[in-house]
Amino acid sequence: MNVDRVTLKFFIIQSMITVTQFLSAYLVIVLFVANKGAVDYGKWLLASSIASLVAMIDFGIPRAWVNSELTKNPKTSNFSDIECVNLFKYEFSRAICLMIIGILAAFILRLTEPEIAVLILLFFVFQAFRIMSLALEAITRSRSRVLGTGLILLESFLIPSSLTLLLLLNTSLEIMAAVIAIIELMLLTLFLQIVFSNRNIFGHGLALWNQSVEVKRLFKKHISQGRKFQLFPLGNLSFNELSHVLVGTFLGAETLTTYRALKLIPNLFFSASGVVTTAFSVNLRRISGEHGKASVLKHKYVQTMLMTLASLMTCLILSFLFFGNSFYLAHFESLGIASRDAFLLSIVSCTCVIWTSQLAILSAQNQVDQFSFQYLITNIAYSILVVLAIYKLGNTGFIMCLVVQAIFLAFFGYHEVIREKEKRNEQYA
Repeated sequence: MNVDRVTLKFFIIQSMITVTQFLSAYLVIVLFVANKGAVDYGKWLLASSIASLVAMIDFGIPRAWVNSELTKNPKTSNFSDIECVNLFKYEFSRAICLMIIGILAAFILRLTEPEIAVLILLFFVFQAFRIMSLALEAITRSRSRVLGTGLILLESFLIPSSLTLLLLLNTSLEIMAAVIAIIELMLLTLFLQIVFSNRNIFGHGLALWNQSVEVKRLFKKHISQGRKFQLFPLGNLSFNELSHVLVGTFLGAETLTTYRALKLIPNLFFSASGVVTTAFSVNLRRISGEHGKASVLKHKYVQTMLMTLASLMTCLILSFLFFGNSFYLAHFESLGIASRDAFLLSIVSCTCVIWTSQLAILSAQNQVDQFSFQYLITNIAYSILVVLAIYKLGNTGFIMCLVVQAIFLAFFGYHEVIREKEKRNEQYA
């Protein structure tokens, strides 16, 4: 398969996943605000963000493990059953720890915030099932891209559609959290059956479990490489979940809902850039050592990124001009989001993504040692500053923080690009 076909295939796959996830997120927040109110959605988001924040701290072990296996089997990318059990065993240990932390958190909060305490417990259980599902989902994608994509789309559709139905039935937040935890458990069982298809899961799996390495040995083996793979996800976690926790804790649930509604627009642009990056990253890794081919592919990457962002920006501008409040703002009028905020956010988000588009190339070619740390620190600083900015300036403060964050990331990123070029010139000299 040539480069163009591979890139087009990944572009289509990622576009399907991204559109499904974005529309699901938009629908859920609209229905939540309409049926439950901004305060209840803020509580829901705060509890889920706390659980996600803890669940995503995996020390980079899963990514380091996948990278190690791909290095050993670059052509097949088909992991053996025993290696899959090694990974699942590590995620199972993390899941047990998550449940214990969730119980302790609920116990501490039961007197002051009983409703939040129950929600946090249920979300920790949900995240425990989810991290095991994600490990099996990654293994499935390595064996069959089509099947893996189908599973992601199934999960992206199943949970939001269930939440939509429960919201329309006006069920309590606790019942909704319990239902999505049960759905995730059902998905986990399905993923187990797929990964170990045509086998006795309990008999065969138990035998492999006894043959697999200890979690401590797996941790020691991959922890040094895992640090590199952990910093970028932690940076993304700081931009999303950490900022949610800080805004919800210090400014209240209703302000958190407004913040989340505003972030839908930047997330749309970031997701669109992620589609292009994921589509090109596979081939960038493959030909990163071939200077001529890599330069051509980088040029195509930049062209595709600009075309995608320009198309998205054009669609948003037309929607604001011809459809007005019915497209976006009508659902969030009660939150105090003005048309000026939405329009300005669209322009700022598009500009920020263009500034930082070169950074994806560094990530794709694993040239991230220095910049990944800078990326993490910048996003942590953003999460702290956005609380102060929203408190003092309202929605305008969030927009200003987004611009400052993008400027810093672009500065650090282009510094790393220059360093990478200097190293390459020294190699060819």
